[in-house]
Amino acid sequence: MNAQAQINLEINQEETKITWEDILNELPKTTSLYYVDYRDSFDENHKEIQDSIQSGSFEPLDNIINDWDDFESIDYFIDELKRDLNKNFDEEDIEEAIETYKDEIEQILRERDDSTPFKDLCRNTSDIVMFYDTGYEVDGDSWCWGEAKLRLQRYLIKKHLGIVSTTMYDQRIEAMLQNASYGGQLVVYFHGDIETLIPAKGQFNTLRFRNAHIAVIDTYGGSGADCHLNKSEFTLPFNAERIFVDKTIKYNYTFSVCGMSSNWCAETDMILENTDQEQKELPISDLAAIQARDKAFAAKWDNGKGECSFGDMDITRHRNTLYINDYPCGNKCTSCGTFWID
Repeated sequence: MNAQAQINLEINQEETKITWEDILNELPKTTSLYYVDYRDSFDENHKEIQDSIQSGSFEPLDNIINDWDDFESIDYFIDELKRDLNKNFDEEDIEEAIETYKDEIEQILRERDDSTPFKDLCRNTSDIVMFYDTGYEVDGDSWCWGEAKLRLQRYLIKKHLGIVSTTMYDQRIEAMLQNASYGGQLVVYFHGDIETLIPAKGQFNTLRFRNAHIAVIDTYGGSGADCHLNKSEFTLPFNAERIFVDKTIKYNYTFSVCGMSSNWCAETDMILENTDQEQKELPISDLAAIQARDKAFAAKWDNGKGECSFGDMDITRHRNTLYINDYPCGNKCTSCGTFWID
């Protein structure tokens, strides 16, 4: 307790019949001010989870809990205190003492709080589908590739992942490439534990994947294909900015494109490591750039003016859109000129 609080206590001590020691003796040794129901979780807070992982800070998720208040719990413990004091003191004196020492009582109750709402919410949170952007981009138009280009792309993917020495995945990777006909980013899908991943930034430099589910995804147009590299093992440099919660992507592969259940990539083991080995440099993540651009579009739209941006393909952030029936058909924003072709 700070010096000013101690002075206040000494002054209050002279003004009430019930002393601070009397109150302190009746206060519980521990309190639990926050109750987390088994149905409460971070399941709907995908953006905050991703921001926490990529920033390496719990703050975006902590802000959700900071909106909670403990007034109801404080009132409960004060009512309990009144009942305990009522055994030895008059009701009028109790009310006077509670009012006099109210700030000090609340401070003690909060200092003795042993509830862990963040850990409880994490524990209740369902498995979260995430992916790691490897930085490798696959060309589109695979429907017209010849055998030579298909083999080359397969080899380049295996080289990028460090699994060139085996041929057991060749047919699966080729099938994935042929089905991901619009191309896109090569990513690794896994289930992420937020309590482990959020503080990982700056502590680890390597990701080890085993039994990996990989995919080529086009998050701009909404397409892709995947394959399971069972019994595989490879490492990639750990970069928190390359980890994405799938549901934060507008055309996410798992739910929007394929409508898969969230356990489809549960076999992938993702292990954080810190090694002395030199890390290979990955190409810049286009997904990170896309996400940053989308945030800029959203910020411009949400600044109170509802101002749209040329190139923003989220039609909900445009007011003046009309359908053009002439070739090429599609919607056009008359304010900024953005066009969505059919």
